[in-house]
Amino acid sequence: MATDLEFTGERFLPEVSGQIAFEHLHRYYFAKDFIKGGRVLDVACGEGYGSWILSETAAEVVGVDIAPDAVSHACARYPAPNLRFIEGSAAELPFEGGIFDAVVSFETIEHLTFHQEMMSEIKRVLKGNGILIISSPNKQYYSVESGYVNPFHVKELFRDEFTGLVKSYFSNVALFGQRVVHGSMIVADGEDVAPSFVSIAARDSEVDSTRGLAKPLYDLLIASEAPLPKASNALFEGVVHGMDPAQFYGVHLPDRVAKADEMVAELQSEYGHSQLKLGEAQTRAHGLELDLKQMQEKVRSLEDALTSLRTEIASVQQRFQSAEATLAAIYRSTSWRVTTPLRWARSTWTKFIHG
Repeated sequence: MATDLEFTGERFLPEVSGQIAFEHLHRYYFAKDFIKGGRVLDVACGEGYGSWILSETAAEVVGVDIAPDAVSHACARYPAPNLRFIEGSAAELPFEGGIFDAVVSFETIEHLTFHQEMMSEIKRVLKGNGILIISSPNKQYYSVESGYVNPFHVKELFRDEFTGLVKSYFSNVALFGQRVVHGSMIVADGEDVAPSFVSIAARDSEVDSTRGLAKPLYDLLIASEAPLPKASNALFEGVVHGMDPAQFYGVHLPDRVAKADEMVAELQSEYGHSQLKLGEAQTRAHGLELDLKQMQEKVRSLEDALTSLRTEIASVQQRFQSAEATLAAIYRSTSWRVTTPLRWARSTWTKFIHG
């Protein structure tokens, strides 16, 4: 179903693919296991895709967002008996206290300045043993080290600021790091293995080992007054160029990369040839522009000469008309003096001849 919302970068839309899709979808699928059978509030639900994911296992999900167009869109796109969307602010949630088993809020807090008010409202609407799952960009890696500035973020938090804020409202807090990874992952598995993760990064001749996920772009916290549920490391994958990730990144990847490199080289060659042709065409176009300017100048010169000639012709016509008028006047003034003597002479001669 096509969306009636425009993707501006402020809110995620499920039609958008790539890294941003992995990041946003993974959070909701990660939270899905912790809210089964409960009443859930999705704060700043946006387009509604995440609330819909949660509704597959939750008894009831309520999505709240401050944007009327997002709420209207979500209501129309995700109709379900256990899912509803309403308009409201994260700093003033329109609900009674202590009614939700879980609250999720992903990539919301950085869009606000009133962090204390938001956390107070979340704590108010949660039941005593309710659970909060919340995420925020890690300012150190998201902005400081990358130099990236997100125009929609108004107050990002460093990891210690984020965890400190949540710990001031909840007794038990578990921290997770998140970022999209391209490479091989080795994650502890099996019921008898304690969840643990180590990042090993090879850079030239140096190899660094870091406990947890190295340089996470996002921090995700699970918090509650009650004991926290067990949470394992998780990997979220999607189709890559129409192929299953395990197949795409499998044994044939080097061959595909080599072929892709050949195609890139061919395209670069074609691009260089096209650039050369473009340069030649631009040179010809420049020459034609000069010719056109010269022709335009000649046309303007001929137009000026034609205008001058027309003015001269009009002047001659005026002099000719004046001369005609003068001749006509002369003719009128001399015609009596000439014709009268002739008439007298004819009359006298006639009388003389005929007696």
